[in-house]
Amino acid sequence: MADTEKPTVATGEETAARSSASDQQSQVEKEHEKPATTSDAEKTAQKGTYLPQSDDDYVVTWKTWVVVWILAWSYGISFWIVPSASACGAIIATDLGDVTRSAWYISTYTMTVAIGFMICGANSDLFGRRWFLVGGNVLLFIGFILGGAAKNNSMMIASFALIGFGAGNAQLAAFALPELLPNKWRHIAIVIAVNRGMHSAHFHRMY
Repeated sequence: MADTEKPTVATGEETAARSSASDQQSQVEKEHEKPATTSDAEKTAQKGTYLPQSDDDYVVTWKTWVVVWILAWSYGISFWIVPSASACGAIIATDLGDVTRSAWYISTYTMTVAIGFMICGANSDLFGRRWFLVGGNVLLFIGFILGGAAKNNSMMIASFALIGFGAGNAQLAAFALPELLPNKWRHIAIVIAVNRGMHSAHFHRMY
């Protein structure tokens, strides 16, 4: 009887060992799966932070509207040089020595705006728009000062080049504005920005 009972005990121990080993293996597999699930959740949360999926995901405060107003002015002021130079470009070029050089004023502005859009537009999607907008407004500021202090047409054309490249960056505000506000308010920001540009044209026509 003792000889027949020993194999039965051995078989039970082997079964218990196998079951515990399989339990440990399944537990290890679950532990390996958990970090992947967590990382995916974190990625989804990060994406949700930067890309709101609905109007309820936006947090709009009075500071948001201050930024919207500043960006709208940034967009509008980049156009101010066009109506002013169109109205009195020939007079400025004559005073600076050569009336024919006035043809380069708006042309230079238009070319550099296009270059600014091509170089900085796509990169702002990759690296964010903040510093492109800041840099564009700095270039606008420098360009306006250089144009006001110009002693010859070469300096004036250089100022239009700076203003144009800066405008190509500052006009990225048109894409930044809708990203700050939900759908129900985006039209307000666009109207403010466009109104700043139209205001500059009407202002220079009056004077």
